[in-house]
Amino acid sequence: MKALSANLVSGALALGLLTSAAAADTIRMSGFTWPGAVVTQAVVETVIESRLGHEVELVSVDIAAGMAAMCKGDGSIDVQVDFWMPNHQEKWNKYIGAGSQECVRAGSFPYTGIQGIFVPGYVQDKHGVTSVSDLSKPEVAALFDNDGDGRGEWWPGPAGWGSTNIGLVKAKSYDFEKGIEPFVVSEAAFKAKLQADYARKKPVLFFYWTPEWLFAKYDLRQLKEPAFDGYAMPSQKDSPNYNSKGCWDMYQPADDPDWLQKSTVKCAFPDASIYVTYSSALEKKAPDVARFMKQVSLDTDTVSQWILQKEVDKRDPEELAAAWIKSNAEKVNSWLAGIE
Repeated sequence: MKALSANLVSGALALGLLTSAAAADTIRMSGFTWPGAVVTQAVVETVIESRLGHEVELVSVDIAAGMAAMCKGDGSIDVQVDFWMPNHQEKWNKYIGAGSQECVRAGSFPYTGIQGIFVPGYVQDKHGVTSVSDLSKPEVAALFDNDGDGRGEWWPGPAGWGSTNIGLVKAKSYDFEKGIEPFVVSEAAFKAKLQADYARKKPVLFFYWTPEWLFAKYDLRQLKEPAFDGYAMPSQKDSPNYNSKGCWDMYQPADDPDWLQKSTVKCAFPDASIYVTYSSALEKKAPDVARFMKQVSLDTDTVSQWILQKEVDKRDPEELAAAWIKSNAEKVNSWLAGIE
């Protein structure tokens, strides 16, 4: 596998220089840097190189640039993993979905990612905290009071994340903000706190998502919330999930200076479907790779385990990928079914 530098790639994409004969012989993959993508990329790369005989190059682009490049079909980007829906609904509507340009394909077997509010299993087993509705009870809020000020604490996320603002709105909407206050620190600082609290079996309340290594290492349980039934904001009128009476009426600071008071979110995040994607042009350029990408199937537990091995055990992603492929030959063979 070869990696192309960000500067080289951005210039080459802009000038259209990655359309030479070499492009026809090489599979180019968007090279993302977050852990879930890094390990998935390593597995996909290894299969393409070791089982299908194509060289793979990682190209440092963001999701938007990668999707646009795949749509061009010139070989500048052929493959992109870790495409989250409905997070990128606009790109799906532009490049993938029926009635779009239909220049990018999505794999047939997306896996599910979730976002929500979690507690360790020992909190649920000992204190019966199973739902966000429990959080408004004074005796439950007191469980999470770590500094003795009479209010519990919870981690809604780090500063600057849109999901952190959603967490603040949920605390207001579920009426637990009076008894449980947010502590907004970096993700790394929160993970350190969780590790220390878990070791001492201290109650801890927090927002998180899967896949992530925390779920491979710890017993973490999601609190129940009402099911998502649609976005009520006018900005989502073109979304297939728009519902003027929906449970999710969320505004960000850029939308309205009074965003916190104006917003109401009284339901769970909609589950995410996480896809591998590939250029429709790959069906001619490398039909074996296109069929492989269509048939790749992953799951949250597997990807969380990969992230654990990379982030906590510090295993090299390519070594990790090779070992996993060797131990899961039947699974990998199913991805390659029908390819001569």
